[in-house]
Amino acid sequence: MGDTYSINKSRVGYAYQYKYALLIMLKFMLSGRLKDIGIDLPFSSGSLINLSLDIRLELINPDGVNIYEVKTGDNFKKDKIEELKKTLKNLYLYEESVGSACNKFIIISPDIESELLEHWNDFLFIKSNRLKSSHNETQKDVQKRVFLAFDFGSMGLKQNEFISFIKQITFQIGPSYIKNSGLDKLSDLEDQIKSEVDNFCAKLSLTNSEIEIPSWVIALELLEVLSQCVENNKVIIEEFFNKLNECLCRKRILKESVYEEDKNKILDRVKDGIRNELTNVTKLSCGENIKLI
Repeated sequence: MGDTYSINKSRVGYAYQYKYALLIMLKFMLSGRLKDIGIDLPFSSGSLINLSLDIRLELINPDGVNIYEVKTGDNFKKDKIEELKKTLKNLYLYEESVGSACNKFIIISPDIESELLEHWNDFLFIKSNRLKSSHNETQKDVQKRVFLAFDFGSMGLKQNEFISFIKQITFQIGPSYIKNSGLDKLSDLEDQIKSEVDNFCAKLSLTNSEIEIPSWVIALELLEVLSQCVENNKVIIEEFFNKLNECLCRKRILKESVYEEDKNKILDRVKDGIRNELTNVTKLSCGENIKLI
């Protein structure tokens, strides 16, 4: 039972990371800025090998590189400082390995916000340059405490170098991956992804209709492309673009098809017919209230 629970939690972690990658890919593609992406990107730094970065985006207009560590609940809840230390060092080591400045992001799922609140507030306080914290500590006191806690001195960094590094990181709470109620079909993260697909459809004048391909179905096809590319070490951006193109082509064909009657009336009739045929084949009386996503 314990092993199964751990495996399921691990899968949720990967699912969150990949769905967050899908969300930001769609956002930057729609703005015409995405040039390339890497997910679970392997790298080495000095004698350290077998390191990996969660997400790397190469951007244009303006040119830049965004690097992300996307973290969910499991390991952080077990060890709040070591996992966060590893996350910070991963960003530092990747930037050092490429030898150029990157825009650095740490994204955490909302379910672990309370677990990291103390450290999170310390980082935000350092970035704010406020003189006194809510606990009446000075900026100097907090900087020294955080520097010692995260042990960057062992990597040869001085305190002022570590503080400069912290100030360069954007700390964000990501969208929730937990459905608010049993009635919700999508989590906040999934709903944001669906909205980005909707935005693509609107940009290409492919307005949504129940008879066309639902946006969440397109999102799932795109998610599968991401997963397969990472698993098979394929270049993501080309495969992703081709799949998005394919999905939108199918949507346009359906949208521009000419029917003798209202599309939704046709859909209702077809759903009734298919449901009856499926019932005959499977002997299951399900789906009386079928509704497309």
